[in-house]
Amino acid sequence: MRSVLFATAAAVCVLVFAQRAAADDLETLQAIPIAALSLSVDDSDSHFMIVYERMGETATAAVFAGIIGAGINSAINADQDAALARPYLAAANALPLRDIIENSIRSTLEAKGMGLTDAAEASHLLRVEIKDWGLLRNSFDGTQLTTFLKLHLIMKDGKERVWDVYQKEVGKQAENIENITPETLSAAMEKLAAKSGKRVAYEIIYR
Repeated sequence: MRSVLFATAAAVCVLVFAQRAAADDLETLQAIPIAALSLSVDDSDSHFMIVYERMGETATAAVFAGIIGAGINSAINADQDAALARPYLAAANALPLRDIIENSIRSTLEAKGMGLTDAAEASHLLRVEIKDWGLLRNSFDGTQLTTFLKLHLIMKDGKERVWDVYQKEVGKQAENIENITPETLSAAMEKLAAKSGKRVAYEIIYR
């Protein structure tokens, strides 16, 4: 019985190690030959948000208020952040993030002699999913916010994934929220989106 338990434990360890190794392999784009690449950028799951009150959430809330209390506290913080985001929603909805990111990736690749092709003719398919983006408090105890953008990058070789990683970009400049207008937010996000696109392209070029 003991030998069976040891064998089972060993098998589980091997499986976990293999899964971790496979995940690690997908986090770094290997030096694989890409004969032809197609690109699609999807914003169907993108979310504009401000993360200010939620930035201060720690395990302390759970310790002092209990699990239920911490959940209530988190919901209150989320509502407060949603209220902060409302003045920027119109500008955020009008921002063509998908086009900016796609054009940035495309132009950067083409500048290095790596053009894109249709999916039917491509050896590899790159899918860029826009996730959370907006304004983020730049430190736990600070009051200033900076732009951020999170992308999910997936590349397939036929039906198999060869690259699967999340990329997060954060702006360099930070301001108090009263100094951030919808216009300055849009300008800063356009720069960050273009920078994120270039970073994606460079990961492919210099793999």
